[in-house]
Amino acid sequence: LDSKYKAVKDVAITNKLTDITVMFENKWKEIQKEIEKVGISNTNSKDKGKEKVKDNLEEDIKAYFEDRLTKLYLKIMKNHMATVKFDKDGDSNKVKVDFMLLFKKFMVMDTFKQDKNKETISKYMAKLGFLELAANLGLPVEKGESSKNSSESFARFQLENMGVHLDHDNPKERDKRVEKFNPDLWQRELFDVVDKRESALIIAPTSSGKTYASYYCMENVLRESNDGVVVYISPTKALVNQVAATICARFSRRKALPAGSAVYGIFTKDFRENTTNSQILVTVPECLEILLLSPERSSWAKRVRYVVFDEVHNIGAESRGEIWEHIMTLIRCPFLALSATIQNPETLHDWLQKAENFKKERDNLDKNVDKSNRSYTVRLVPSKGKIQRHADLKKHIFTGQEDNHLIPLHPVAALKSSSVKKAEIIPSHIVMSPKECVELYDALEKLLGKKAVEKINPSTMLGEQFLKKKDITEYNANL
Repeated sequence: LDSKYKAVKDVAITNKLTDITVMFENKWKEIQKEIEKVGISNTNSKDKGKEKVKDNLEEDIKAYFEDRLTKLYLKIMKNHMATVKFDKDGDSNKVKVDFMLLFKKFMVMDTFKQDKNKETISKYMAKLGFLELAANLGLPVEKGESSKNSSESFARFQLENMGVHLDHDNPKERDKRVEKFNPDLWQRELFDVVDKRESALIIAPTSSGKTYASYYCMENVLRESNDGVVVYISPTKALVNQVAATICARFSRRKALPAGSAVYGIFTKDFRENTTNSQILVTVPECLEILLLSPERSSWAKRVRYVVFDEVHNIGAESRGEIWEHIMTLIRCPFLALSATIQNPETLHDWLQKAENFKKERDNLDKNVDKSNRSYTVRLVPSKGKIQRHADLKKHIFTGQEDNHLIPLHPVAALKSSSVKKAEIIPSHIVMSPKECVELYDALEKLLGKKAVEKINPSTMLGEQFLKKKDITEYNANL
């Protein structure tokens, strides 16, 4: 690292500087994880005059990396500002985004508080026009230093250009159960459910990470023994194949099983493989019902530790819905029920809890059932609030034209104007991306005038600060 760092003074290309910066950031993260595992380490005490000083290894490492990263960040920022000034690439907004992402990393460091660094950043912020943001962060910016464009709303800039970079409101403390990322609060709730062998109804939008929780469940069962089984139910054969491929890639090489056993199996009407000799069975509702009702498969059914119902809203379908109900009452283990589109989750949750209460009474009468290793409680996840989507879903119209295949479609444009006028409100299920929120605000301002929409001005409502996903959800609702 030091050899790379010493070479920085001879490097002027931003991309090379960025590569070196990423190298330092990754190494620091690795060391921080190791420190978390072994705890804070103190080296030998040293006598400095009359004071006895303890050298803290963690603080020394932090100072080492912050010092070098600060110099790297400032050098890259300087290059970004030169690009913005001369607009070399013809896309200054992209460079501004890169600058602000780097600044967000820098502002949490102790070195950011140094006067000379704050002064440098203040000048940059003034040139970018983000005066209110600078003032809110305690930077000494004078309006006279601003560019000809004067002050610019950083809140609006984020909505228009930084939607994909907005942070989730995750706890700072990492969850040791997961190594590769920091799970959301609701995901931690779900991990707790699995650890306690409880059941849960999970209502989460598409691409929010709910399927990952089922992988945590699978990993737990695989780690527990070579006998336990997790059944993953998909509503269609196509989804069965997709999930099976993911499970194969994720788990097949992690565990060596006895001869004749397999990590995963598939059971559909058209195809079956390792149905009863696998630890993770991916199937459709009809096929699982066959297994549960078969007297010959009773010993297999007793090995099932968890059942994951994907797209559980199919329980309300006119056709095949009753099969989902049958399975819910037939299984003798906890379950995870996943869905993105349940209008009345509380009603379904109440029904599921009643089904578990019935099974508890039934199992109490059956002396052969081991009740010590499971719970009959059904949790509703998230327990409060709404789950934020990790990736915004943007709608488009396919034109078929050679030069422009897809045209963006604003969600509000898909509504009937007569329905909106009658209800006098935009339906709550309409979810907009950050950029679509700005587009709707601009349309309202154009139609109604600035004074009428003053309260929902992005700068007024969101404030000049770094935004998070939850801020966009609230702004979406207010719009």
